[in-house]
Amino acid sequence: MNEPTTLIENEVTRISLRKERYKNKVKVIRNKLVWIVILISIISEGALAFKLYKLYSKSALPMSLIIMYLSLSTLLFFLSIIMALRHSKVKPDNPYYQYLFMIISTIIGFTFSTSFQEFLNEHEEKEDLIATLNPAILYYNDLYKGLYDDLSPIVDNSVPPHELYEALYSVPLEDIRETVLLKSEKVKNSRETMLNVAYSDPQSFKGLSTELKVFLSSSAPLTIYYDKLENTSSERALPYYINYEALRLEVRNRRSMLQAEVKRLKGAISEKQFQSEVKRIAKAKREEQSNIDTRGLEVLHKELKKQNQVPSLGE
Repeated sequence: MNEPTTLIENEVTRISLRKERYKNKVKVIRNKLVWIVILISIISEGALAFKLYKLYSKSALPMSLIIMYLSLSTLLFFLSIIMALRHSKVKPDNPYYQYLFMIISTIIGFTFSTSFQEFLNEHEEKEDLIATLNPAILYYNDLYKGLYDDLSPIVDNSVPPHELYEALYSVPLEDIRETVLLKSEKVKNSRETMLNVAYSDPQSFKGLSTELKVFLSSSAPLTIYYDKLENTSSERALPYYINYEALRLEVRNRRSMLQAEVKRLKGAISEKQFQSEVKRIAKAKREEQSNIDTRGLEVLHKELKKQNQVPSLGE
């Protein structure tokens, strides 16, 4: 009678031991997984903070987003600490635990509040910048329309575009000089709000993109282009037209840059798209300016060759 009972008890004991060992293994694995998750979380938060710092240094993200992402990173970091403490059997009524929790709540509340306030400030700043940029765009657009009027009083409209420079070479000097200066008269007394403010009070435009800041700081007033046109020294009409084309191109370029900036501020295009647009605008200007210079030199060279004169590159 006792032997079967003993066998049963031994089997039950072995089963209990196996269950206990299995529970211990599961517990050990769970503990390792928890610490692995905490470690990965802390490393990921450190990497995110570093990435945000790089984006901030490049002005690739608004300050409000930087603060918000840092707030989330900080929140995850402290949650990892709390998870570690709770896993280490620290009780919620522990005074140090409560003190730490109070600090965490204060930090998170402050950072999220700062992020929201910064978002409101950035929105207001963007609206102010757009309100400043739009009149400047209209101003350049008005200038460009005046400069873009055709030269039909001087050159017949039937002249193909690729033959325009050849036709202009034979135009009487006084005719084209008087016409281009008349069309450029608004530029003579040009008052460019954006350039004036950028020079006198750059802090008011701190919300502009780095690309536009560089563009404004390196842009000469349009009056300089007008002076160059007015003081062109040549016995032929073509050099006047070439300088006139350069003035027209510069006005269009400034309008395009400001239009791209407004799109960026309104969120119509991303930062990456904006940078691509700026590169496209700059490339288009270089190519068109090169085309103007090349065509002008070719015509001058051709005409001077007909007269058996040696062309001057500086002419």
